[in-house]
Amino acid sequence: MQLTGEARAMFMASAHQRSHPAGAELIREADRDRRVFLMLAGEADVLAHSPEGRMVLFSRVVPGDLVGILAAIDGGARSTSVVARDAGRTAWVSPQDFQRLMREPDFAGAIHLHFVGLIRGLSERVYEFGTLLVRERLVRELLRLLAAPGDGPHLLDPAPSHMELAARIATHREAVSREMSRLARLGVLERRGRSLHVPSRARLAAALDTGEQIRPEP
Repeated sequence: MQLTGEARAMFMASAHQRSHPAGAELIREADRDRRVFLMLAGEADVLAHSPEGRMVLFSRVVPGDLVGILAAIDGGARSTSVVARDAGRTAWVSPQDFQRLMREPDFAGAIHLHFVGLIRGLSERVYEFGTLLVRERLVRELLRLLAAPGDGPHLLDPAPSHMELAARIATHREAVSREMSRLARLGVLERRGRSLHVPSRARLAAALDTGEQIRPEP
């Protein structure tokens, strides 16, 4: 969740800051640590692994996101790991300080809104995983990654790897590679080095229809 305004100021008043390198494990799955952190700089991935070692990627943490709330509230073990994508900086509070903040109406209101958004997002994911084909899940995920408003053009830089996209939509890398090639043939996206160019959000969304064609628009 994005923590802003008065709620952020209240959190920072109780927090201690620390820096981390790329690849640092900020939170470890199944750990009993209950601290909460605010991402100040850098990005991180929220992920988990199946018993067979398959990675499931839940979300991306960006500056302003508050992470680790569930364990601080219910005292349970960590349900996911959080791994830094690059060097960054975080601000941490103890579970005791977090519980104290939750007694403040402004702060608690921000957390309640976060859980509403979380439930809505999980409902959408359950629907997608249970009813949609890989190609449909992939296009929806790419549309979610186009954070900038407007139809486009958009540039994802760096572009997520096929392995990362597969982890996001619960499939395997080969299926993603196959569908990305199909989308490139349709002309709705183009790989440019480390980046992914999407000329039009609307044209990418149209690829949800499996009637192929599309291409035009230079």
